[in-house]
Amino acid sequence: LLMGDLESCKLSEVPWAGFGRSKAVWGMTAAHAASCWGSYVTAAWLPTYLSEAWSLSLSDSALLSVLPYVGGVVGANTAGWAADALVGRDVDLTIVRKGSQAVASFGPALCFACLAAGPSSTTAALAAFSCAVASSSASAAGFQVTRTSYF
Repeated sequence: LLMGDLESCKLSEVPWAGFGRSKAVWGMTAAHAASCWGSYVTAAWLPTYLSEAWSLSLSDSALLSVLPYVGGVVGANTAGWAADALVGRDVDLTIVRKGSQAVASFGPALCFACLAAGPSSTTAALAAFSCAVASSSASAAGFQVTRTSYF
């Protein structure tokens, strides 16, 4: 099914019920939903937050809102390199993926807790957002790559 000709595959041959009962599938679904929700909230809310909380113009806040996503690129690549290095050292793949996902789930929570405590400056707020997006990007070595193991 996975490596074969898709035209010869019938939908009735796909183990749909097995997918629905799989804890791994539900775990990936929950992680994906949480990741997407967090990304959406950050992207939608950050320019307004910078404008209202720090009195920046909307154009300045829109420009500065790009910075956390630069951190996300760095975070995703760092997570990938770290995961490859750990797997190369014979660390169990499940542990590497779950560890990456733990960073991607709890890292942003810690950063947003710091934001809730009230950062002292715009720079500190942007640093917290950048850290949140960068750590969230560790999911590139967590749930986002897990489905490729089946091929």
